[in-house]
Amino acid sequence: MPFKNNPAVLSAIVSASIEGFALRKQSDYLLDFFKTRIKNQQPAPIEIAYYSGAIFASLLYWRENDYQYSAAELAEHLAEKIKNDLLQTGEKIF
Repeated sequence: MPFKNNPAVLSAIVSASIEGFALRKQSDYLLDFFKTRIKNQQPAPIEIAYYSGAIFASLLYWRENDYQYSAAELAEHLAEKIKNDLLQTGEKIF
């Protein structure tokens, strides 16, 4: 998460109106992450888009609410939600 050490990066993305670009890059990252690090679980491209959108919307919410959670708390919460979602499909990922 590039915002971990510098949440102002998210504000710069919003100020520059490049949210779409950032979302596409994040989706590419997630696709690569699943291909290289979680080889026994490959979500469909539509699922990658869903997770990426959810993560990005959560980041925007985090920003709009003055970063009320730590980056670690946010990352842990999002990872747990995605993990639970994938486990509901009956597929093992972690």
